[in-house]
Amino acid sequence: MTIKSILIEPEVKRHAFLLINGKDSVLIDPGAKYHAEILIPEIEKNIEIKNLKYIILQSNDYLNITSIELLVKAGFDGSIICNETSFRFIEDALKHKVTCISDLDNELHIEGINLAFITAPFLPYHEGFVTYDLDHYVIFSGHLFSQDKEIDGDTLEMMVNRFHEHTLPSIEFVRSAIKKLRKYRIKAIYPRLGRKIELAEINDLVIDVMKYDFYNTTQVVERVNAKNVTYNYEMICNHMLKKLTSVYHRSDVLNVFADSKIMLTLAPDIEIDASELSSYKLYNYFFEHIFEKKGVTWLVILEPIVKKYKQLYKIKRPVIYTTDAYKQQSKIVKLNETTSELTEQVKALQLEINETTDKMLRDETTELYNERFMKEYLYQELEKDISPAHVHVLALFHIDNLLSINKKYGTPQGDETLRSLAYDLNNHKFERSMLFKQSGPGIFAFIPNIKLDDVQQNLLTCRNSIQESDIFVEPVTVSLSVALSNEIDSRFDTRTRVSSLIELTLKRMELAKSLGKSQIIDYTSSERDYIDGTVLLVDEDETYQNMMVKIFERINYKVMITSDIYEAYEKLKNEPIDMIISEINLSKLDGFQFKHMINQTKDYKDIPFIIVSHHKNLEVVTRANLLDIDMILQKPIIPEELLGLINRMRQWKNRL
Repeated sequence: MTIKSILIEPEVKRHAFLLINGKDSVLIDPGAKYHAEILIPEIEKNIEIKNLKYIILQSNDYLNITSIELLVKAGFDGSIICNETSFRFIEDALKHKVTCISDLDNELHIEGINLAFITAPFLPYHEGFVTYDLDHYVIFSGHLFSQDKEIDGDTLEMMVNRFHEHTLPSIEFVRSAIKKLRKYRIKAIYPRLGRKIELAEINDLVIDVMKYDFYNTTQVVERVNAKNVTYNYEMICNHMLKKLTSVYHRSDVLNVFADSKIMLTLAPDIEIDASELSSYKLYNYFFEHIFEKKGVTWLVILEPIVKKYKQLYKIKRPVIYTTDAYKQQSKIVKLNETTSELTEQVKALQLEINETTDKMLRDETTELYNERFMKEYLYQELEKDISPAHVHVLALFHIDNLLSINKKYGTPQGDETLRSLAYDLNNHKFERSMLFKQSGPGIFAFIPNIKLDDVQQNLLTCRNSIQESDIFVEPVTVSLSVALSNEIDSRFDTRTRVSSLIELTLKRMELAKSLGKSQIIDYTSSERDYIDGTVLLVDEDETYQNMMVKIFERINYKVMITSDIYEAYEKLKNEPIDMIISEINLSKLDGFQFKHMINQTKDYKDIPFIIVSHHKNLEVVTRANLLDIDMILQKPIIPEELLGLINRMRQWKNRL
């Protein structure tokens, strides 16, 4: 048997797979209609389409089904193999021969081609499956092990994990599918997006993927009613236990809870078996007990996950996180007062706290405080009084040719270049200013309480001094973006002001990059001068919000993010909005109710409105049509589909 990998969408490396054995042939995941202009000629280079015996649809999404109609017109007269949901759609819509995998006992045997179908539910569709070649030990894995676009030399593991987190509901479904696949001998994996994964890569990749932790699932919410939301706190605590067992030995975790009100089970993973506590009391006790047994170190490891649940689901942080600094200090004082015998324990505890905190808050390459620490620092600084005619300044410095230096001399020299930039900035920084390493390739400088008239000239002098420095491996140019505290609405709370200040700096840096090298973009540049439009996004999913921002950055659109329709309506009244994209399911009123509210207005009813949802069905389409909604898109969003739609709307608007 021969495997022909057909690249049907080069930009995202989307493939269809043609299996050929003499006259018999099978096509896996043919793609959408717009892929057919590449797909059909490539098939015809190898076989006549009329001799194609089967088409296998591993998932029932739009990008995997709509090409069938064109393949039939081109001569395909074989049978379609799919899951039950696709079976109903194809039978009703296309009136074509179709067989459900369950009717085949999950196997297909024709001359020289022997395949098994392994269910992989919710990856990302609830009836998805992968295909295994029983003779050649090859997996056609669909979305599992698919890869995101490579960014600055990403490893295979990084691209796979990023794709999984953006597209799939939870690591638990990935682990479940991988456990099934481990029963099979596998020599190669052909994912739907990305490159073929060779035998030598599989073991390390599987280990890395199984360890990578993400939860995009809605199982966190057990029940929603008019008064409140009920959360599955036991499941959330199980997520925390998985994180702890990825860092510490299982026996350490078990020992912590050995004498607690929480009983754990051991198989297959450490999870809560029973407890006399429930709801938020369980959640709060879980962290208090960890603090009592292990101190602040274990809580620091869990804090990012706690914050994520707070951001995604509005779940209150455990009380211990609001009082841990005070409790740590009081604990140390009590230990000192109680007995001199515990002095060494106090020192060890303090050292552990300092080392853990420093490691978390500093960048390894430059030894500057990182962006996470910067946010906490800015929360404090923006609360302080400021002199009249003075401002706080946040500046971001990027070496324009850093990527070129990395490629030319290697990563170690690139790291040295960043250290040199930090050194130069330290020598020229303003009084009371602080430097921070950006999560990306730049360095932030925060300058508090400076006269507005002094900002531009001082930053220009600093930038020019760096460009004239001879400590770099080769001459460098530096781009600079600047944002001022007085550009941010003072009515916002402090955290929102900090986020807005950082966001404005990053946005101006993107403009600087688009304009060329050695640019300075500051408060004298009007935002409207360098964006093509503004999108109002109404969605509670943080991962989806971040993805949409990245999508619209490609076409120079600004995204205003809100998580409920009341906040969105206020944005609509105060900001020029060119398009609205809303999730249907929101905690308060839903997306349809938002469109109904807008339709009652004269000023906003004609703004293009797009609904997005994981569930696109006849009822959703009917309601959308009644409300004059312009488009319904099914999650996960296909960036190219959305960008194409935006482009067509923009062209239509320009013709008016």
